[in-house]
Amino acid sequence: MWIDTARGLAILLVVLIHATDWIQETAVRIPLWDDVNEVLSTLRMPLFFACAGILATKWVNADWADLLSRKVTFLAWVYLIWQPVGSLVALVAARFTGDELTLVRMLGSLALTPVRPRFELWFLWSLALFFVLARVLARVPRGRQVAVAAVCSALWCSALIPETNLGWDGSVKYFVFFLIGWHYREVLQAFAERIGVAASLALIGGWLLLSATAYLSGLAEIIGVGLLVRLIGVAAGIALALRLQSVPLLTYLGSRTLPIYLAHTPLIICFTWLLSTQLGAGEPPAALGLLPVLFVIAAVALSLLLHAELKGNSLGLLLYAPPAAVVAWVRRLASAGRRPLVIDLRALEEASAVQLPVAAAEHGRV
Repeated sequence: MWIDTARGLAILLVVLIHATDWIQETAVRIPLWDDVNEVLSTLRMPLFFACAGILATKWVNADWADLLSRKVTFLAWVYLIWQPVGSLVALVAARFTGDELTLVRMLGSLALTPVRPRFELWFLWSLALFFVLARVLARVPRGRQVAVAAVCSALWCSALIPETNLGWDGSVKYFVFFLIGWHYREVLQAFAERIGVAASLALIGGWLLLSATAYLSGLAEIIGVGLLVRLIGVAAGIALALRLQSVPLLTYLGSRTLPIYLAHTPLIICFTWLLSTQLGAGEPPAALGLLPVLFVIAAVALSLLLHAELKGNSLGLLLYAPPAAVVAWVRRLASAGRRPLVIDLRALEEASAVQLPVAAAEHGRV
């Protein structure tokens, strides 16, 4: 199905921007890749979150016990369990970034992780939040949900709102795309079924031109422009995925996005540290401009290899999924907190018929 191809495309773009950013923490400068990633930013995360919304129906329609114990607990667990890994790798990164990391600072950041997303794992934090919000808003008309989320996204995609935290800002920017994927999945599927090759190519080309123009001209910072280009980016991403369905690798990666998402950044940081030890005092050679692509290939391959090696033992089970005991505990907690008030009107009338004479008699004695 095209959705796996779309997710495979999105995860590769995510790894690419992280590889580019970390490489440039060294003396290597590759401004062309910065421009490429900026243009692709209007497709990358909007498409990723729209795909997540399309696949969310099962969980959003489930009862609270199922949603919290299975989906939300899963996302929260893998997000939290990989935070110490990120802290350890931050010590490696400090060797080439020059950051001064103290034990107090690291422990403080780790303690705030549940409410203050850090590292590149913010996507998982946001996704867990989105599932809860979608369940809470399930009875609100979908048009209102999307309209409010779109207004917030338009503001946060502009230059009006200053950047605070990647996870907080990203949640506001991309919730609308999750909602679109969830509420309008039939529309997106119908679009995917009807768009032809020529229309797909025209849409992809138009999005690229629009995204590049908005970025280079600064128009993307105007309220509404960033959101508009991202909406077109979702449509272009679907069209591109349709044209790339014949590439089995993308479908394969799209069905295995989690292990790639979890492990790719620690691996890229290690690659970058090794790179920094090999750079001399002179100007880095221009050939290093191909490093982001090489890092993507290596990080994706090693992430999947790591998952394959670890998933069969206890460490792998902890790194990639919550223990059954944790899931059961959350289910019991969620079920205990769900005590619906059911009023039997007939029983209430019968009880009233008995109680009222008794109360009158007692009042008469007083």
